[in-house]
Amino acid sequence: MTNSVNLDPLEEDFLIEIFNLGIGQAAASLSMMLQQEIEISVPEVRFIKFCDVSHHINASHDICCVTQSMESDFEVQSMLLFPEENSLEIVRCLMKESFSDEMILELQQEAILEIGNIVLNACIASFSKAIQVHFKIAPPLFEKLDSQNLSHSTFDKENVVFFVKVNLHLSESLIDGNVLFILKSESMRILQQKLHAILLSL
Repeated sequence: MTNSVNLDPLEEDFLIEIFNLGIGQAAASLSMMLQQEIEISVPEVRFIKFCDVSHHINASHDICCVTQSMESDFEVQSMLLFPEENSLEIVRCLMKESFSDEMILELQQEAILEIGNIVLNACIASFSKAIQVHFKIAPPLFEKLDSQNLSHSTFDKENVVFFVKVNLHLSESLIDGNVLFILKSESMRILQQKLHAILLSL
């Protein structure tokens, strides 16, 4: 696939390490909250069209999504995704009590927002510190999406975006989730300039 922006190996390794640190901190916090081990994958970094995101995540049905926008001299959209059936299991783990299915559904949004806040803020903090940029961060938002159509109002479906994927695996509950950081091409070019300057200074 032809892209307007390409990372060199050092830039890609640097970004992978940034997200490794952030998601590792988030996984440690979640492990304590849910009282079970959480395994994380090495982040995958690639360029894809936004309309193709659904082909790169582990979901075949509707998903629960927490999104959080970050803005500085460039914009980033962070997303935490769980298949909806998995998100209900997460709520049960978090509550640590037996609730009816109706009550679990009522608690779903609040619980997933809490988890999303932990995961995304850890990643954002690691990212912000590493590239030496202070972001204005919007409050997290919860929504349910069709996994086959993840289009977001701020992104054109055909726009080439920067895609970071991390798999979260809860050992006892067999739950998988994804963390995405998405940039438009112009924002990616600005980020690449910052990465280049940082790596030159090392």
